[in-house]
Amino acid sequence: MISLENFYYFLHKRLLEPLGVQDIMYHKFGSTSLDDLVIGRYTPRRSRYGPMMAKVPSCFYCDQEPLTEKMVYQLDGFDAVRWSFKMLANSEHSALKDKILQDTGYLDWYYFFHGFAALDWFHDGQYFDHDIPWSKSYISLNRLCTNDRSYRLNLVARFSASGILDQGHVSLHLDTADQGSVQQELTDENSRLSDASKKLIATHVDRSLYLDHWGNTSGNISADFGDQEFELWKSGLWHVVTETVFYHHKQHLTEKIFKPIVAQRPFILAGAPGNLAYLRSYGFKTFDTWIDESYDQILDSDLRLQAIVDQVKKICALTPSQLRSMHRDMQAVLQHNFDHFYREFRKIIVEELVNNFQRCVLLWSNGRVDDRALPFDQFDFGQVKKLLLR
Repeated sequence: MISLENFYYFLHKRLLEPLGVQDIMYHKFGSTSLDDLVIGRYTPRRSRYGPMMAKVPSCFYCDQEPLTEKMVYQLDGFDAVRWSFKMLANSEHSALKDKILQDTGYLDWYYFFHGFAALDWFHDGQYFDHDIPWSKSYISLNRLCTNDRSYRLNLVARFSASGILDQGHVSLHLDTADQGSVQQELTDENSRLSDASKKLIATHVDRSLYLDHWGNTSGNISADFGDQEFELWKSGLWHVVTETVFYHHKQHLTEKIFKPIVAQRPFILAGAPGNLAYLRSYGFKTFDTWIDESYDQILDSDLRLQAIVDQVKKICALTPSQLRSMHRDMQAVLQHNFDHFYREFRKIIVEELVNNFQRCVLLWSNGRVDDRALPFDQFDFGQVKKLLLR
């Protein structure tokens, strides 16, 4: 499969350029800053539709981070940009996205961006030795922990208050340079943390937690994947995956959820409501045979988080013998998820990406937005799928 480094170049050459569609993206990875917005990174100076940015059909990539209105609407500041057709590349389902599409007239090119990222970054995981024992009942990796990720402070505080912090491998970085301070988070009236959670954090979170295995202090950064990261992931039995989106009601997952799948470990998903079901929609199995997964449907953030902690407490209350028995019982599910990730999942997200692109341009062509028919007779969507699946 194409590497993430060349992902957009491939999409441009195989999908956008043959139809005269200009690319617009934030460049560097993960940025949503107006300073990093690039129009026409891969687009030739002139296209068949005339000078660049003069009624040129365009695709705006907003697929790396959860959508915000600012990400999309700040593009309106470029007065020279006028489109006859515009498409929003994104990786979420949400009411906010529906509103943005309705307000702006973008067509919805949805695909699972972080699935492609995970398949690239974690490619070598299929070759590693999986017969590695765990040393803790659970593991939870947390790097950024303010703003929309402040719930991670709340989670670790609840682990501590429940007396189970030492039974897991838990990282929590209070001094990461690219986030605001924890003290600012606790005093911010606009923080998403409830007053009760702030008090809990102030009482139970007083220092950064690092996992210093082999000099590894990361939280950890997903693109940095090798033997040290893999052995760290294997060091806990259950993974408590703290996803990027927790407070916002979105179906949005990142590469984080695939770490336990690559490590063949069971997981509990600390994410927005409904995201466990969203993962299952891609063919993965979860662990309702062994834990209560109804937390996935709880709308209140504090109650959902406490329900997750309650499940971790039950896991921590099991004896080593009971944990080993549980692990043996779930082997079929763990193997299914691992095999599905490296095989069928690839096919599913490639089909989804190409089919949804085709749907967008068919809507464009059928509507004759700019009175031009598109050259579909020269376009082979099936070949694009085959190339992506190599």
